[in-house]
Amino acid sequence: RLFQAGSLIDTKTYSEILSEVYAPPNIKCKEEEEEYNCENLNNVTDEQLFDEEVLDQQREQEIQRLTQVIRTDQPKDGNVTANIIMQQLNDMLETIRPTINYDNNDPMVPNELETPSIISTMSQHPYPPVNQTGLVQDHDRPYADYGHLNRQTIAQECQFNLQVPTTTTTATLNKPSIRLNAKSFAITSWTNVSKELVMNKIKEEFGIENIQYICIGEEISELNHQRHLHIQIIFKEKIDRRKPFLDDITQTHCNYQVTQNDCAWNEYIKKGGNCIEFNEFKSTKTRGGEKYWPSQTSSSSSSHMASNIAVNPTTITNNQPITTSTTITKTTTTVRAQAEERRKQKELIARHAINLAKSSVHDSLIHMRDNSNATEFIRYATCLELFEKTKIKRSLKAIDTWTKSFPHCTPTLREVVNRWIQEEFYRTSRAKCLILIGPKGTGKTTFAQSLPGQHNYFNGHWRLDNWNDSASYLIFDDIPWDQFEELGFPFKKYLLTQNGITIATDTNTEIIEIDVAQPAIVLLEPGQSEGALGRQPLTYEDECEATFWQQRAIIYRMGPNEFFHKPRDDQHNLDN
Repeated sequence: RLFQAGSLIDTKTYSEILSEVYAPPNIKCKEEEEEYNCENLNNVTDEQLFDEEVLDQQREQEIQRLTQVIRTDQPKDGNVTANIIMQQLNDMLETIRPTINYDNNDPMVPNELETPSIISTMSQHPYPPVNQTGLVQDHDRPYADYGHLNRQTIAQECQFNLQVPTTTTTATLNKPSIRLNAKSFAITSWTNVSKELVMNKIKEEFGIENIQYICIGEEISELNHQRHLHIQIIFKEKIDRRKPFLDDITQTHCNYQVTQNDCAWNEYIKKGGNCIEFNEFKSTKTRGGEKYWPSQTSSSSSSHMASNIAVNPTTITNNQPITTSTTITKTTTTVRAQAEERRKQKELIARHAINLAKSSVHDSLIHMRDNSNATEFIRYATCLELFEKTKIKRSLKAIDTWTKSFPHCTPTLREVVNRWIQEEFYRTSRAKCLILIGPKGTGKTTFAQSLPGQHNYFNGHWRLDNWNDSASYLIFDDIPWDQFEELGFPFKKYLLTQNGITIATDTNTEIIEIDVAQPAIVLLEPGQSEGALGRQPLTYEDECEATFWQQRAIIYRMGPNEFFHKPRDDQHNLDN
């Protein structure tokens, strides 16, 4: 059957030979018939086995031939996609090879066949890393840097922005289309779409030949049980997109700017446990050369000792004493690790102190003092002492707090103020200023100074000495609206709208940049102090000015019976 009809011999001759070969023999007796049937059964079995083996060999040879053709005919410059297809083809060859089950108790089975091979679908880089000795590989760098921290600490210390934008916020509506121009992206999204679909979308959108690494983790919220995807993409070259590229597949607005720290973000995702990866992680931010695992020598010496002792591991555990050489190795190899750990510890202390200072400088100084080493203790203790003395001087007068200190505030006024506090007071950019126009003795100044946090207070002329970039909000008390610039203040449009970096000058003509990042409160009396706020616009410039402040400020004129504190005659000249 190796010579098919029409190949080497003609069809007629092939048919005659085939019928003669497979024709039944001339059987003369019953014994010959039984013998023929037995031999025929064996022949058929052998023939079937032979044909099956030949087909398997032919199929294997054909696949190998095609593999060689693909390898030799692919472009000379190298095609990443073709290499990946070749890898998948090789994996397919391994999976389709027939396996034979052997009885491990059978002594006739050779040793190399006692344990069948297992095809693993796991990542080439297990997490946490199994090998934590010697040089830290790029893929394991996030674990080496942040593996000792939990997810919450990583997010806090690295200041992750895990908020997802929504279409309902004013900032989103007014925000122009973003431009995504980067090599690495840290993305988060509330979505029910699976991480596998998002992974496939990224590969399809950019092409696997352009992608260095992808990691997608899935997290279920404990509050609303909604799926939360954390995504990291690192490209081989910087990309430039003017449209969010994952909003369509996730069916939501993604946050594409969680953090710039790709190592911390990678470790944060992997600590969640439920994640998938593509290719190998390689940071675009890490600098400083090679890094080694802290327990390098101790681990290597331990493994070397284990290889030179008896084969039975239980004997090593139970009978081997702890030798002096092992102790010395552990002590001498931690010098570099201890220095690195001290550096990390000081960095964590400084970051935590900065976060504390946002709400309490006092707590921040205490934290620095209590966690400092002996050489730095005196310096931090002195700073804390000076701060406490200054704080005592400022706290000699009674402190009012909103709303506890204003039980008699009129309802409408309270509602307006509360709405401004909720919607504008805690904004970090472009907050609307609050302009209160009311008579003296109604508690306007007391209210303005009762809000949480430190404030910059101005009454009269502008003074740079009164400015503090760290203040939480600004108060401009009884400064005529039309005379701001004449009294030395920067432009109102910059000073009252959280403009950011603004040029300011003082009476000695000193020019300095100030960071206007605070919401502002303006307190005015009705009448002449209102200026343009109290009169109808006459010119086009006046109309533009009025429109601007209608959009960028909340202007409230207090009625004759409205107040924060009930007016008293003896307070008329003390409280504005």
